[in-house]
Amino acid sequence: MATYVIGDVQGCYESFLALLKKVKFSENRDRIWFTGDLVNRGPGSLEMLTWAFKHRHQIITILGNHEIHLLAIHEGVRSLRVGDTLAPI
Repeated sequence: MATYVIGDVQGCYESFLALLKKVKFSENRDRIWFTGDLVNRGPGSLEMLTWAFKHRHQIITILGNHEIHLLAIHEGVRSLRVGDTLAPI
């Protein structure tokens, strides 16, 4: 069993999958600790959150500033900014 610590995926879902392939991540035995910023900037924020939810029993994650921004948008406290890639969520 391996534990990987990954930060700042920032919606780069395809790059994230390539990383998992490179380290030979095993869904049956390995774990990932995310240090925040799974979403925004890259084109695959929704896919990244979908992956994280599917693997929720294998991951630990903390909120980064991009997740806090997403939650603030959801609650109507903030608006999407130029460059945000959160609209599909």
